[in-house]
Amino acid sequence: MSELKTNHHCYKSIYNVIKTFGFTKDPKLNDYILVIQYASEGDLHKYLQKKFAEINWKQKIHILINILIGLEAIHNANFIHRDVHSENILVDLPSKYYVNCKIGDLGLSRPANDTSSDNEIYGVIPYIAPEIFKGSAFSKESDIYSLGMIMWELTTDCKPFANVEYDHT
Repeated sequence: MSELKTNHHCYKSIYNVIKTFGFTKDPKLNDYILVIQYASEGDLHKYLQKKFAEINWKQKIHILINILIGLEAIHNANFIHRDVHSENILVDLPSKYYVNCKIGDLGLSRPANDTSSDNEIYGVIPYIAPEIFKGSAFSKESDIYSLGMIMWELTTDCKPFANVEYDHT
């Protein structure tokens, strides 16, 4: 329910934050499910795996601008996403030559002025800003760091630090 509320605050007709229509309940699992806008290509990571060699620099810059506009909308609504990574960027191809990317999964988002500190680290480790591991709170700046890691992936076709082992505990 909090993700639905956050989406409502951040969407405000900005096309680069995924639109949420509501929620429903899975009759078998009894879990609630968000009903979101359809993204024909799935997430950015999968899209890059399929199409990396075909994406030119102009298209890569367009993808980054899409993500920046979405992140700016979230930050202007005074929220922090806290989980920006390529699998939370949804890709749609409304035409053969136009790629539209939208930020999704605002489930871990919090108001920027939320001072409650649970000292929990959320997200995908290679995309998390180093200061978070030293006890700092998530911030708009840590979202920007995560965007930098998406830039890494968009330019190399490799997830950040893919060759570095890390402790999952």
